[in-house]
Amino acid sequence: MSSTNTVLNGVQFKGNQAVKGGGLYLVGGSTLTINDLNVDGSQATADGGFLYVENSAASAINLALTGSPVIKNTQATNGGVFYIDSSNAYLDLRVPSYITNINASGKGGIAYISKASKVDIYSGTFTNVYSNSSGSMIYSISSATVYTIKNTIASCFLTSFLGTYP
Repeated sequence: MSSTNTVLNGVQFKGNQAVKGGGLYLVGGSTLTINDLNVDGSQATADGGFLYVENSAASAINLALTGSPVIKNTQATNGGVFYIDSSNAYLDLRVPSYITNINASGKGGIAYISKASKVDIYSGTFTNVYSNSSGSMIYSISSATVYTIKNTIASCFLTSFLGTYP
């Protein structure tokens, strides 16, 4: 998706595969709101098990998940669910959300943040989230990103410490 303002209602992504962004790949100037998202079995062979946000310094990229999103069984090398590489990106996950059975064979069990302006996560329940290298929940190389995480339960693990990958 590129340079769009899109609202998706009651959408399901099931068994999706791609090199980057197993379900969605966003490019600069996009605003995407997804109401009542359900993801089951989304896979990227590289980055962003469900979503990949491409670098775009010129225009904002906003992703808002509303309702009660459920994301399960996603995997990627980096960013088991989200891979964000845009200094103007905003990930808005301020609703009760359930994310489970996530695997990143590299870094960032739920999210790998290369660049982003802001990440808000409220009232999330994250279980069985695995990363092999670093950042069992979030791996960030951005010093400019503002994070707000509130009222969230996270059960995230580094498989390098566990000895086996689930």
